[in-house]
Amino acid sequence: MKSAILMFVTCIGQSIFMSVHDGEQARFVYSIMLPIVLLGQIALIETFLVTFKLSKPRWYPVLWGVGITFLSVSIVFHRDIYPVLQQVPDGYFFASPPSAVGFTVLKSFVFGSTLIGLVYVVVCGLKKVSSRNRWPYALVVLLYGLCLFNDSIVLQRHRTLYPTTWVGALLLFGMLCREIRWHMQDVYSQINVDRLTGVYSRSYGELYLSKLLVEQDVGIFYADIDDFKGINDAFGHQAGDQALKLLADLVSPMMYKPNALVRLGGDEFLFIFPNAESDDESHLHKELYSLLDGMLTLKDENDVIIATLQVSFGWAHAKRGSSWIEVIHRADLSMYQQKGAKKNGTRHR
Repeated sequence: MKSAILMFVTCIGQSIFMSVHDGEQARFVYSIMLPIVLLGQIALIETFLVTFKLSKPRWYPVLWGVGITFLSVSIVFHRDIYPVLQQVPDGYFFASPPSAVGFTVLKSFVFGSTLIGLVYVVVCGLKKVSSRNRWPYALVVLLYGLCLFNDSIVLQRHRTLYPTTWVGALLLFGMLCREIRWHMQDVYSQINVDRLTGVYSRSYGELYLSKLLVEQDVGIFYADIDDFKGINDAFGHQAGDQALKLLADLVSPMMYKPNALVRLGGDEFLFIFPNAESDDESHLHKELYSLLDGMLTLKDENDVIIATLQVSFGWAHAKRGSSWIEVIHRADLSMYQQKGAKKNGTRHR
């Protein structure tokens, strides 16, 4: 956010800088713009540090203090620090006179030091991204460096050129926005998707069910694999994980949106059917059973079936406005009633 605000201020400032017609006014505008450019580079580097998950030096906040102090001193003492800028006829830019060596050194230091810092951070960050994504960043940083060189050095000799740093900064910011979006998608996936099975997580499922019940009726199945602990004990937890993933894959043709399959934890799953009627239990159960019957099996390394698994389902229907906690509880009780009524839970071969 700080990077976006400072880049916006920089673009506005350069537009103002191009509109002034007096060297004294140009000097005052530049006394504001040079510190703003420094603060913008500090914000940009900090954004890269956060985006690429690089450790931020403890002294980094000091840079913000330096930048703000520089801005204050630059504005208050602009007559002592900056020369009256010169305007070339038919040119777009006010430039410092050749005699203003100190000002040229100051400007080169601000642009050069921040560019070195930015390049260092980007190089470190690119080691953490795929090779496919490195070239775009490298090219944009190179372009940004050329823009800085243009604004700090070239414009002193070819004053009809236009300042271009903001172009490179906007491109860099665009790349960062794309990276941030990818990170947000990754965070969304970690929170809302179960990593083992690829179905929705418990937190997402509970939120989704609660929102549905505000507007419509909902039917749910609470399900788990019979004697799942015995499967883990007999064949190991890897076999149990295989069973969970297979169950999610087998029922996926039925769990299209707005339906949702949620892993509550362990071997417990929640099947959510929006707008379902109370008498839909029979045909929904038959569809699920047809997808799983004889297909939910465990195989050894020779592809020989070593266990055929069964799943128990408990149905509950909730009217609009019902409590999602209460409907899950009813479905859970229904599932255990079905388990108790079964003569066989899991058959091993």
